[in-house]
Amino acid sequence: MQIENDIEKYLNQQAKKFGWLSLKFVSPGNAGVPDRILIREDGLLVFVELKRSAEFNPRPLQQHWLDKLNQFRQRTAVLCTKLDVNHFFLNWS
Repeated sequence: MQIENDIEKYLNQQAKKFGWLSLKFVSPGNAGVPDRILIREDGLLVFVELKRSAEFNPRPLQQHWLDKLNQFRQRTAVLCTKLDVNHFFLNWS
């Protein structure tokens, strides 16, 4: 099983390779926000929650934020493996 930190490092490498910005998302006082914000040069923005395995779903507070962001017409993704990261960039780049 991959650890979340490895997946995050891989996401950052792939983001750079495909020309995206990968920013750590920290929002004091708002626990559960997604781990990363990915921004493509044309302005496409995606909030990304990372999980160490497909067996682990976002916690209820994390899911709340994903749902809230979707409500505000923001794109979100939950990535659990390096393969998920590859599929994300192949589909969005």
